[in-house]
Amino acid sequence: LIDNFEIDGGHVPVPNTPGLGVVLNEETIDRYKVDSDYVKPDPRQIHTIHWPDGRDTSHRDGAYRDDFLAGKILGFLPGISLDRQIDDGSETFDQSYRTLFGDAE
Repeated sequence: LIDNFEIDGGHVPVPNTPGLGVVLNEETIDRYKVDSDYVKPDPRQIHTIHWPDGRDTSHRDGAYRDDFLAGKILGFLPGISLDRQIDDGSETFDQSYRTLFGDAE
């Protein structure tokens, strides 16, 4: 924003002129603009379900949710838990991911 809001008693008065009363910095907007076909890449993830019987199953994303919702995998069992790790760029994550899923991205 180019102009600051005036806060009066914890509120910002509604302007009497058309619009919302803000002026945008067009240079800033241009700097952060992305192409219309831009798709934000999904980071690699490791989802590990810890089952009450001691088993762990690991998945590269949340696709298993559809199986839970369809009743193909029992969910909400006492003692079940989920750990979700998102790629933080570390060698530790990379090694864990490759050990579980191979070199595939």
